[in-house]
Amino acid sequence: FYGREISFAELDEASDHFAGWLQGRGLCPGDRVAIYLENCPQFAIAYMGALRAGAINVCLNPMHKAVELEHELRDSGARVLVAADQACDTVAAVRGGSPLEAVVMTSYSDYVPPSPALPVPPSFLEPARPCPGTEDFLGIVRSAPRLGAPVARALDDTALIQYTSGTTGVPKGAELTHGNIVANCELLRVLIRATAADVVLGVLPWFHITGMEVQLNMMAFTGATLVALGRFDLETVLRAIQQYRCTVTTLIATVNVAIVNDPRTRQFDLSSLRVCSSGGAPVPAEIARRWEAVTGHQLIEGYGLSE
Repeated sequence: FYGREISFAELDEASDHFAGWLQGRGLCPGDRVAIYLENCPQFAIAYMGALRAGAINVCLNPMHKAVELEHELRDSGARVLVAADQACDTVAAVRGGSPLEAVVMTSYSDYVPPSPALPVPPSFLEPARPCPGTEDFLGIVRSAPRLGAPVARALDDTALIQYTSGTTGVPKGAELTHGNIVANCELLRVLIRATAADVVLGVLPWFHITGMEVQLNMMAFTGATLVALGRFDLETVLRAIQQYRCTVTTLIATVNVAIVNDPRTRQFDLSSLRVCSSGGAPVPAEIARRWEAVTGHQLIEGYGLSE
């Protein structure tokens, strides 16, 4: 995360503290935990911790306005929300009309290293902001009692309530099971021959099913390294691929177009990439040819649905 390294042991311990805190708050298996964050270590910790406690994750678009946030909180029945302090006012505006029993606030700057290795989005450098009536994320993951062992869940138990894009109406919460997630990870592992040696560029938003599954969940499933970026910035993406020798990337078509069209691209060494995939829209044939010329690898088109 911009040079801040997090080991699997640290992720395991922090998520276990969060799971223990959830259980201490009285959350039961099947209760909902909403995550309202951009890509960051806190997202991964809360996501894994909620699953460990047997809860169901509800990952929400951090760009949601109050009316959208309120709808999905009420629709999902989320009892706990994890959010960035930058969203303090938005959360406060909807909290009273929601089923929320607790709000956990974090600051993106808490996990940004003192000397970042890559350009950091300016908003991620803002100092922590006080949010009355909320719990402190860092305090929880450092000192809350640990759960110790994951709560047992069956493959057909719901793991996620994933909201659709809402292009034909109000977004709908699609229920995905633990079996859905595991099966999809295994299919991806076989398709791209993923191993623990891979280094995955994680720039697609994790609240969306694509970024969540092919980046965040695949990291945990295969033991690969995940280079986490909070937002897309062309030069930062190119520098990340070169600096960390990323081997796998999944992007959207507009980003693939931006990469092949920008003259800065040829200034960077992208030869480490072995799997490059694209989704969100069809890739024009000319863009695919130019991508192969720039990276030396074919562009794989992917298609999927939140549900």
